[in-house]
Amino acid sequence: MTGRWAAKNAKDLFTYEMLLQRELEQDAMLWQTPTIALTAQAFLLTIALNPTSPAFATFLASGLGLVVALLSMQLMAKHRFLNLMDRSHLHALEDRLGIQHLSNRQYFYTNGAYRIPDWLSLHKAPPSEHGLARFRSYRVWIVGMVIFAAVNLAIIAVQIWAPGVLDAPPTPTPAPTPTPAP
Repeated sequence: MTGRWAAKNAKDLFTYEMLLQRELEQDAMLWQTPTIALTAQAFLLTIALNPTSPAFATFLASGLGLVVALLSMQLMAKHRFLNLMDRSHLHALEDRLGIQHLSNRQYFYTNGAYRIPDWLSLHKAPPSEHGLARFRSYRVWIVGMVIFAAVNLAIIAVQIWAPGVLDAPPTPTPAPTPTPAP
């Protein structure tokens, strides 16, 4: 029966495999975005908060940091949207093929946490989400990017309304040593 079923559904199975591969690649790109953004933010904040950086460099680095944060949020949102589209398509194919819904973990998500299905609890599945795992990672990272954007805006604001606050304190000049009288 499996041979006839597979032959009858070959087109849908091929589509399912291609969609699954694309969804996995989209998911990988989604989580590469914040990693690259954090690297850029570290570099730019090092310049912006360096007390010896001239005001122009601080403005430029903070402005670019703000842009990087906003671009990262948009790119993450786009990857997530495309990822969810592929998952919906996979779910529809699972319905059509009459196979178990493995493509979307959201179906196990209720009341703010994932509920482990009874059939998985028999196979050493974790009992439930707890601690930091309860938070939705996508939302946490978006909030993190918003914080980076806010920090960069704050640096720009300080440079505009309180110039010099981020500058290095002047180095004290040593008092002249008295010359001994002859």
